[in-house]
Amino acid sequence: MSGSTPLRSDLQELPRLSALPGTEHALPAWDPFPIALRDCPCCGGRGAAVLVRPDGLPVAQCSGCRCFYVALMLTDELLDRYYRGYWGNAKTRLLTEELARYLVSSAPARAAADHTLRKIGTLAGGWPGKRVLDVGCGFGEKTSMMRALGAAVRGIDVAADAVAFVSRHLGVDASRTTLERDPGPPAACDVVTMFEFVEHPLHPLATIEEAVRRLRPGGLLAFVTPNGTAGERRLGSRESWEGFRAEMEHLQYFHVETVAFIARRFGCRILHLEQYGVRAPEDETAAASNALRGRFSRLRLLAKFVPGVRAAVYALRAAQGRRRAAILPHREDGDYHLFAVLQVP
Repeated sequence: MSGSTPLRSDLQELPRLSALPGTEHALPAWDPFPIALRDCPCCGGRGAAVLVRPDGLPVAQCSGCRCFYVALMLTDELLDRYYRGYWGNAKTRLLTEELARYLVSSAPARAAADHTLRKIGTLAGGWPGKRVLDVGCGFGEKTSMMRALGAAVRGIDVAADAVAFVSRHLGVDASRTTLERDPGPPAACDVVTMFEFVEHPLHPLATIEEAVRRLRPGGLLAFVTPNGTAGERRLGSRESWEGFRAEMEHLQYFHVETVAFIARRFGCRILHLEQYGVRAPEDETAAASNALRGRFSRLRLLAKFVPGVRAAVYALRAAQGRRRAAILPHREDGDYHLFAVLQVP
């Protein structure tokens, strides 16, 4: 199998990983199961498949740029179907007005505690007035923080429910599209961000190329993604890397050498490259917390009509947000995430 990707009949020879506890509900049933082989989506090279994920898809490691990638080709139609209702199904997160109020009220505290935003802001010369395109904005967690820091932010995402939430409840200009299909002039952005995004698209290099085109000379492309370098360290160990065992919508896992390849490809300078953090546990507990919210939904509805209670609830939510923000810096230990900031020529 060396130097090539195995066919489905060969998958029995590879180690098959189990899903992380609490994430079994999110395992997709890829139907039809893909059969076409996929080369490295970053450099076009090939590598041997090294494992099978819990969803049955093989993961190979490129012999060139060291990127790990799903070695069978999922179709655009299959992925589009998967991302419909993404946050309500795969992520089991309720996109409610209550969440919107939390995001807005806690944005300044969360932004102040977010070390990735602090680093990007320092390299960009400050956030106020910066024109930012947040690619894969999701439900606006980072988007709301960058706006609180003074940036003029626009978001794009392929998940319709997330885009509707960000537009309607956060008041942020957001569009349901991909970056390649999104009409936009060249050199119009100071910063393009991709938080937990580059692991998703079938053709990440095309997306990065378009991001570089959108940036003014000297502009910054910043991304945070699961760290394939950490996966490489744990290959063959008794404790397999979490990144291969959860979030089955991830189609590639960048290595530090993948970042170096991308920088060379587009003539960018690497201003910052960091491996940090642990996998956020929120996805594992979202279903349980959502069920708990449902039990108390009637009580909250009644509480809205009791004088003073609604204000007290909002104050408590804000306090919880500040407490979470204060804890976040302590979660920077580890190597689950790969954080890179590139400067375009």
